[in-house]
Amino acid sequence: PKDGEVRLQLIEILVRSGRVREAASLSDELLRSNPGDAASLLARGRVRIAEKRYREALQPLQQTLQADDRLASGHFLLGLAQQG
Repeated sequence: PKDGEVRLQLIEILVRSGRVREAASLSDELLRSNPGDAASLLARGRVRIAEKRYREALQPLQQTLQADDRLASGHFLLGLAQQG
C-alpha cells in the first residue's frame, strides 16, 4: 500500500498476527520514504519491540517523541523498550 496511514495500520496488524518479519520489512520501507516522520519512527520502534530487540527500539522511539512529544503511544512504547 502507498498511503502512509494504511501502511501504519498494516504494520500493526502484521505485528499482532505474528507476522513480524513482514511488518519489519514494511516498516523499513515506510521509514525510508518518510525518514523524520514521527509515525514512521513509531512503527519502527513497535516492530523492534515485537522482535524483542528492545535496545534497538530505543532510538526510533526517542526520535518519535522528539518529533511529536504528544504521542501517548510513543511514551508507552518507550517505557516498554526501557524495561526490556
